[in-house]
Amino acid sequence: MTQASRLSVTLSLLALAMTTARMVLTASHLMMFLAWNLVLAWVAIGLLALTIERASQRRWVGATLAGLVAWLFFPNTIYLVSDLAHANHGHGVMRWCDTAMVGTYGLAGAMLAVSWLETLRSAVRERFGESAGWAASAFMWASAGVGVWMGRVPRWNSWDALLSPHEVVLDTLRHFAHPLRYPGTWTTALVYGALCAALQIGIALELRPAPKEAHVAR
Repeated sequence: MTQASRLSVTLSLLALAMTTARMVLTASHLMMFLAWNLVLAWVAIGLLALTIERASQRRWVGATLAGLVAWLFFPNTIYLVSDLAHANHGHGVMRWCDTAMVGTYGLAGAMLAVSWLETLRSAVRERFGESAGWAASAFMWASAGVGVWMGRVPRWNSWDALLSPHEVVLDTLRHFAHPLRYPGTWTTALVYGALCAALQIGIALELRPAPKEAHVAR
């Protein structure tokens, strides 16, 4: 398990504990949707693991299907960062507690995104090389940006792409093909895509093994 994965588990458990405590203290289910969003993010992690497992077994049909669904669910990871918009539901002290809780969900989502991306990059690099690994990551950065926009603005869900693919594709193309008419479309996609890129590159560089020092013979 990578450091990002371990941190994802810790932050997820903390976020769920904070949500449970809030529900008990306030007798309100108002913020429970955050837990559901976190579940969807973990589903994306599980689907990627299933994809890699099927590919290692050369079960290409299963790997392709699992990979397609994993791709559709991946934006649910970084989507949790956008839930920071809900941090102002509480009043008084609860407002600041909500800020910490929602921020924890956002951090969990960010770490899950990095874990997902690094797992994919490692799998692709092992088979096709370093450049292919980063190319796959870049594609997912763009996918994440588009996915967050789809979830926040037209309110499409991951499964809508499976149940109503024609409508989802047409709606998405209509918005992205007219950036002047829908300026928020490209802005949202670029911001969240750049966030994924910065997180992955930064953590990948931080965890990169230090070069070995050359020993000069005397």
